[in-house]
Amino acid sequence: MLIKIKKPKFSFLKNFKKISYNFEFWEKINKIAFPYLLSTTYIMLFLEAYTYRGFIQKYTLINTTFIFYLTIISVSFLFIRIIQKKSNQKGIDSITNVALQINKLITIPLVFIYYILLILEDSNFPNYVFSEFHLALDNFALIVTFNLILTILILFFEFGSTKKIFMIYKFDLIRYLFYLSILFFLAPHFQNFYTNIYIGTIKSISAIRKNYDEKMVIALGGNSGTGWIYTYSKFINKYVPENGTIFIPPQKQAWQMEGNRYYFRWYVYPRKIVTNEKEIESPIPPEADYVLISYGAWIWNTTEYVWPRIHIPMEKIDIIYYINRDSLEETEVKNADYTPNFETQDWGIIKLKK
Repeated sequence: MLIKIKKPKFSFLKNFKKISYNFEFWEKINKIAFPYLLSTTYIMLFLEAYTYRGFIQKYTLINTTFIFYLTIISVSFLFIRIIQKKSNQKGIDSITNVALQINKLITIPLVFIYYILLILEDSNFPNYVFSEFHLALDNFALIVTFNLILTILILFFEFGSTKKIFMIYKFDLIRYLFYLSILFFLAPHFQNFYTNIYIGTIKSISAIRKNYDEKMVIALGGNSGTGWIYTYSKFINKYVPENGTIFIPPQKQAWQMEGNRYYFRWYVYPRKIVTNEKEIESPIPPEADYVLISYGAWIWNTTEYVWPRIHIPMEKIDIIYYINRDSLEETEVKNADYTPNFETQDWGIIKLKK
């Protein structure tokens, strides 16, 4: 007697397959989800601009970059389905339309705010915006990037250019994924591109009526930032003759620029440079005619400031020249010892007796 065994029906898999290829189903889901997805992305980006990248993922396990691109995919899919149906704006419900229009309205204010923040950062010192407003510029730039990408897609859709550009007459998954991959690749480059344009524009405008030295300071980052090395070296060259030998700090901690003999010689050449690369508290080499006084121009990941760290008696000092970094006022001190002062930010040059 033969017993017939019925094959199991994988109804769930069949239904799932039907749903997977049912674009009408995903279109409805997307229409419902998009406004909430858009607002969630903005909230997450603003939170991380106020805190740090990875803040959301640390506490919720949700990656902000993933949501960023998911929203772009969502709006792209929304527009493509509307274009395929030739329904234009009629395919967008009122909530989604309000969300898209708000996105367009905030584009100019966001770009303007970002531009002002860049000016403040460039006019003061590195990390100024974060220290004053607790706003990370790189993370804020991601908000502007996100807004601009969506605004460009919205404008393409509203002016009817999307269909002509992407030739979407029927849903082509390969072509769709191809253009999305291009968009994902270009997004970070797009951000860097307009950031560099903004910074370059700010520097160009601020340097129009400046002389060569002032332009160099601006180009290198300003006196409040890394551009100080140029002003500082001009001051040194004023008091150290071309045949002089300068004792500089080691390339450690806050002396990454003035302690880098290969970098710093660009600014003081043909003057000679000597250093002890291993020790901060090192004696003055016998061949040195001058000793650099440097608080430390490099502020990133540093805990040690003030150089030289040794006491130099007045019997060894001919004269000390000081410069105030804020006012650029220069002063001369004679008949005085040099003692490291950790309370003041001293910059200058010590001329030794020979």
